[in-house]
Amino acid sequence: MNNEPSRSRGQRDLRTNVPAPPGKQASIGELVEHLFATTRKENGRPYTNEEVCDWIRTHVPDADTSPSYIARIRRGLADNPSREVLRNLCLFFGVEAAYFFPELSIFKPKEDSDRAVAVALRTLGVDPALTPYVHKILQAMSGSGRDESQE
Repeated sequence: MNNEPSRSRGQRDLRTNVPAPPGKQASIGELVEHLFATTRKENGRPYTNEEVCDWIRTHVPDADTSPSYIARIRRGLADNPSREVLRNLCLFFGVEAAYFFPELSIFKPKEDSDRAVAVALRTLGVDPALTPYVHKILQAMSGSGRDESQE
């Protein structure tokens, strides 16, 4: 059984879908709430604070996060969550630290496009058998690649 949370929608650039006032960056609470809203269990239901905490406690040694603290973060009542709490949320939801700290993205090497497309399609729930075809279409649209199987 897969212990990784499933994602029903794309995670490529979640920051662009986070509701925030114009000209203002989204708060940590808004970002965490967006992760909960866009990441679903296999049955289509959202994860609860308790389920996230249980996963973190199971997979991260010495994790000290409570469901009530996550609820406070989601409501914007925890002003400054620790690095460890944010890291654990990144691990659970499968996002990079740059999700919370976009300034870190300048230090990240450019992702392999094949891997990024595969992850995006998986998070969207696209049938894995269709992934190579969708990837070829995207490559053709962007002009970034050739179909090497026809060379």
